[in-house]
Amino acid sequence: MLKLPNFLFLIFVFTSFSVLAQVSAPVKSPQIKILFIGNSYLYNNNLPDIEYRLARASGIDVYIDAEIAMGQSVNRHIKAKSTWVKVNSRKWDYVIIQDHQRFYYDTPPSLDSFCFEDKKLYKSPLMDNNLKLQDSIKKLIPGVKIIWFEGWEQSGGVESRFPGDNTVKLLGRMHANFKYLNDQPGAHDIIAPIGDAYASSIIQRPYLQKVSPDRSDLLFDHDGRHPGKAGSFLAACVLFETIFHHPPMDLKPTYNKVPEMDTFLIKTSWQVMNDSFAYTNLASVTPEIRHGWLNKYAFHTAKKYATYQWYSGNTAIAGANKRKYKPETKGLKPSYWVETTDSRGCVYMSFPIKLE
Repeated sequence: MLKLPNFLFLIFVFTSFSVLAQVSAPVKSPQIKILFIGNSYLYNNNLPDIEYRLARASGIDVYIDAEIAMGQSVNRHIKAKSTWVKVNSRKWDYVIIQDHQRFYYDTPPSLDSFCFEDKKLYKSPLMDNNLKLQDSIKKLIPGVKIIWFEGWEQSGGVESRFPGDNTVKLLGRMHANFKYLNDQPGAHDIIAPIGDAYASSIIQRPYLQKVSPDRSDLLFDHDGRHPGKAGSFLAACVLFETIFHHPPMDLKPTYNKVPEMDTFLIKTSWQVMNDSFAYTNLASVTPEIRHGWLNKYAFHTAKKYATYQWYSGNTAIAGANKRKYKPETKGLKPSYWVETTDSRGCVYMSFPIKLE
């Protein structure tokens, strides 16, 4: 279990072997390096550790670290030495930026420009600092993928400011503001639709937005803002699916101590990921698999990548390292996907293609 704020990097090494009936060298997938930048929304329930455990349970080699400043926003991170030490410590594949979510529930398309930090309220160029932060990280690490943490805020909405407000309406405004941020020139990064997954879960099961100090199976903690255990697990599932393009495996033992709840949250997050694909900009970092004209079992992807590795489930297929792959019909598996790298060594993963 990673312990914040002084948790250490953990590396889980996974080597998968060929399913082909032949003697061949193991095929090793590149390690994925992920950095979280955020505040107490990551600290509660140790979300980076949940992400690590989801990857480990799915047989994925990851290296995870986090820079967490309690109660702070991007305005603090952009000028903090500790943030840039972390950014420069590795050639990260993904950097997840979790800003202070309170500044995103105003009426879109604008961001709340008043920030309460260091015990004072002041006007701040929040959007400009977000854009400067992601731009600076991209310049330091060519090929890095920035993920906006589109999260949640106050359970029940903000009735005093928006009469008739509720949790789902508030999440809708946050959705619009993150899209507005990502549509700015120079951005066009990846949005992790965590707030959308919260909304979908609440629509299906309204009790999940309740606030109770005695329950751990709710989206919100007892303060009605920070994540409960179910909320952190749901956020981790969305981030996992954003990065790895398939649902995580169930944890053993289950994270929420209720297998049915874990299954529901994984299913909901995966459905939201697919429904949100058009606006999250995930297509820009996702190789597309196409069928052959005459043979639906002949797969291919774009020529623009430097390396290719085809997978069946979580198993890398030995020798399947060209942009085209045709599996043996007799040994067909339920799904296939491809992992590619570009000339800079940046890793890209496709969604699995399902075979009926």
